[in-house]
Amino acid sequence: MDKLKKTLDEVAEDVIKGKYGNGDECFNKLLNEGYNPYQVLKRVNELLK
Repeated sequence: MDKLKKTLDEVAEDVIKGKYGNGDECFNKLLNEGYNPYQVLKRVNELLK
């Protein structure tokens, strides 16, 4: 059974908390979990403004 994906905001909050690491590590983890890294990182930047 596939676990439900988190919302964009939930994933962005996890990135901000460092749960996905930094740089390439973060990008690759997001990609491997089926998220669009560009979309998530854009949202991270919006939340940090």
